[in-house]
Amino acid sequence: MSRPSLLTYLIGNVASLVAVFGLMVWSIHAAFVGQVEWWVALVAIIATGMSVNAGNRITEYQNWKHDWDAMSGAPPKRSPRIPGLKQIVGVAILCVGAWGAVTYGGQPGMEIPVALFWVGGAFAVGRGLYVLAQRGRSKAKAAASRDVAVAVLLPIPRQSPDAVGSITQLPGYCGALMPGGPQHL
Repeated sequence: MSRPSLLTYLIGNVASLVAVFGLMVWSIHAAFVGQVEWWVALVAIIATGMSVNAGNRITEYQNWKHDWDAMSGAPPKRSPRIPGLKQIVGVAILCVGAWGAVTYGGQPGMEIPVALFWVGGAFAVGRGLYVLAQRGRSKAKAAASRDVAVAVLLPIPRQSPDAVGSITQLPGYCGALMPGGPQHL
């Protein structure tokens, strides 16, 4: 697994995530009260998502690196994780958004942000229920994936080699195992 880029480290660290999350909360509130346009809040939501994804890539790399280093005999270390933090923050955002939609939804010009909030909230609640329903089914898969010490991510080749090229690149002792040997191709 390759090391994340400098840009990933810049937007994926905890300080950047907190700053972008604060900007998102402020811009959503400002869009509800009419201080900024609704698209500013949408850009802030997208930026927060990008920051969260970058943080996840950093965490995945750190966990992989710890597993890689653990193959030398040292016990593997995992990054600390607070269980349920995403759910708590998500419910808090939904509650604040619902309060804003109910409080400021009747004002002129707020129809689009309120509609976007309710549609997004319905998708978030639906996804949460789906994940909750799938949690029990995926425990066996998750246990099997943890048995792998190191996962290697390789790029997809641009084209597959032809059969003759593949056979000619085999070591010499493999040719003796082939019926007729590689010279018959």
